[in-house]
Amino acid sequence: MEMMKSTRDVLVVAFGLSLAASLSGCYSEEGGATPAAQQGATAANVSLGTTSEVAPEVAPEVAPEVAAPESQVPTEPAVTLEPQGAAQSKSPGPTLTETAGALSVTSATGESTQRPQPARQGQQAKPADPATFAIKPDPTQLDLGRIATGDSNQGTVKLVNTGTDPMKVVNARTSCGCTTANVPRGKTLEPGESADVSINLQGKGRDGLTMNKTVTFIFEDPDLQQWTLTLPVRGEVFAYVKLEPFVLDSEEGDVGRVTLTSTDDQPF
Repeated sequence: MEMMKSTRDVLVVAFGLSLAASLSGCYSEEGGATPAAQQGATAANVSLGTTSEVAPEVAPEVAPEVAAPESQVPTEPAVTLEPQGAAQSKSPGPTLTETAGALSVTSATGESTQRPQPARQGQQAKPADPATFAIKPDPTQLDLGRIATGDSNQGTVKLVNTGTDPMKVVNARTSCGCTTANVPRGKTLEPGESADVSINLQGKGRDGLTMNKTVTFIFEDPDLQQWTLTLPVRGEVFAYVKLEPFVLDSEEGDVGRVTLTSTDDQPF
């Protein structure tokens, strides 16, 4: 038994020396063990009955990339392109100051001028003074003479711009439906220029009635202020046949009898 044990020890030592010799060629020139040497050492340890644990290589954990919120994503600053010459210093423009009924305009040099305030939308037109207003009607009163009942007479009035500024004819309105005016709406009268307006009056009412009507013209000056100018129109109504009485009144004892008389001695 002792001889067998001695022989076994000799074999183990010889095997270990042989294994060590073979492992000496498994190191690299840099002094580190090659993969083959590591495997051989592991096998020797197993054969010799020794225990050697080799820790497995663990790859380092890589943190996942997290997208930054949109609010934190840097943005490029906006670039504003100005036309050539815009970088030069700009002089301040004129300033407007509104006062009662006028606008004060102050230029960059400090000069101040005033002019009438333009009319706003919906502002009512002002009545013009016929004595000083730039537009003069000719004639100043239109008399259409005698007008037969149910008939009409027509006349013409000339509107003359006697001022120094252009005046625009906006519209015209009449006092009743029996009067009409053919006004040139939208026409601008330059200084010294005139326009003809035809006016028609229809005779209504009883014989001998005097009709007093009006035509009101509306003008606009360069400051957009509107002005009204009123022209009187008159006519006398007559009837070819006279009716008497014109109105029947039961309280006066009228019995419903009327008399028709020719006013021009012509039969009817």
